[in-house]
Amino acid sequence: MDSRNVHFAEASTWPDDIRNDPRFHNDGESAPAIPGLPDNARHKKWHYVDLRADGTVKDGLLDQKIAELTNMLHPKSASYGARSTAAADQISFALPWLIHLIADIHQPLHVGQHGDEGGNQFEIENPFNRRLPFSSLHTYWDDLPGPPWLRGKKLEQKAAWLVEHHAAPIQADVRVWRDESHRFLAMAYPKAEGGLLPMITEDFQRQAKEIAQQRIVDAGYRLGRLLEKIFGTGVSRGTP
Repeated sequence: MDSRNVHFAEASTWPDDIRNDPRFHNDGESAPAIPGLPDNARHKKWHYVDLRADGTVKDGLLDQKIAELTNMLHPKSASYGARSTAAADQISFALPWLIHLIADIHQPLHVGQHGDEGGNQFEIENPFNRRLPFSSLHTYWDDLPGPPWLRGKKLEQKAAWLVEHHAAPIQADVRVWRDESHRFLAMAYPKAEGGLLPMITEDFQRQAKEIAQQRIVDAGYRLGRLLEKIFGTGVSRGTP
């Protein structure tokens, strides 16, 4: 696997990795500054946006921060297609966040209902996962496109298969991406059928996997096109 793709994949997980890094702090707290970073907050609210029944935002900053990070990388005053003039420290901070948050906004439980922390407080039983038969619903959805440790040739093969079997989306804008995910929310929760925990059925697994795969393809294409506009170079062709 091309080392550049490895670095790209690793960078995309950084906003989750810092949750357990003592050099970073939660909202309302503080920690010594880290040279080269604009801030060292964990930014929990950046990872989600909860919507009310009428579609207005109740909590979270996910859609707003995608727009702000895009502007940090490519100010609105600059013409798209010209190479970004952002400083190196801005790019090293904003780019991993942008990659990560575009994936987040395409996962239905990151655009959720207020009260269960995007399915993190909703426990399920999953007979299709021997490694993790009991988990939160949020973890279940995060793992649907493929296990988090997928790397190298297997990752390339998985990406190629996804591209071959799923249509490319229209680009649209961040609000459209958000609202698409929100419309899937009703299908994101398994029904309780008498057991101690809601169980993932074969029908639910099939539907959820298809949704998750299409959404990760949508996220990949849209991220690639956006990065082409920001950096003025081809990055999206051939992979989702």
